[in-house]
Amino acid sequence: MELSDPQSPPPPPPPSNTPTPPPAQPAEADIEVTSVHLGTATSPRREGDEESPAKRPRLPRPRILIPDPPVYFIPTSPKARQPTKNYPGDAGFDLFTTEACEIAPCDRMFISTGICVMIPKGFVGMVMPKSGVTMDTGLFVVPGVIDSGYRDVLHVMVYNSNRKTKLYLPKHSNIAQMVIHRIHSSDTLIFTDRLTSSERSLQTCPHGRASL
Repeated sequence: MELSDPQSPPPPPPPSNTPTPPPAQPAEADIEVTSVHLGTATSPRREGDEESPAKRPRLPRPRILIPDPPVYFIPTSPKARQPTKNYPGDAGFDLFTTEACEIAPCDRMFISTGICVMIPKGFVGMVMPKSGVTMDTGLFVVPGVIDSGYRDVLHVMVYNSNRKTKLYLPKHSNIAQMVIHRIHSSDTLIFTDRLTSSERSLQTCPHGRASL
């Protein structure tokens, strides 16, 4: 009779052709369901949870404001005064005289500002009156247009509306203002024989057609 060594391992069991059963699956109640939306995993919503960020109202995106290009000027006289704005955010640059002048009643005059300006392309400079000056003195400023290609000395046309009173303007008097506006960039007008209707078309152009 052959004795087995007590320290030797037991022989392996003979191979079996019976397939090994798969591991037991956890119960359906133990599985946590996770929903995926656009690559982001989110847990199912439960009572008391905050509202999903996707359902919150979207805030408007901040607008990026591009500053307008600067306006350049050159003084042509040592007596010229730089155009300025009285307060930040004012629309116009104040324009000043270079010499003292006198305007007869019901007379008009071209007054030099002693500066040349360069309006950027896509903009126009408008010479506009000062309402306070007109109210106090009766001096009217004839509005003018400064194109972006204009490089000559800037003058202001004024009119004395007083019938019997002369107007005396001291040196460096603030007589007008220059307002910079954006303009329509197209240089073309297209001829047509018909216009679309509008509320005013019945008064100005009843048929909406050219009368050529």
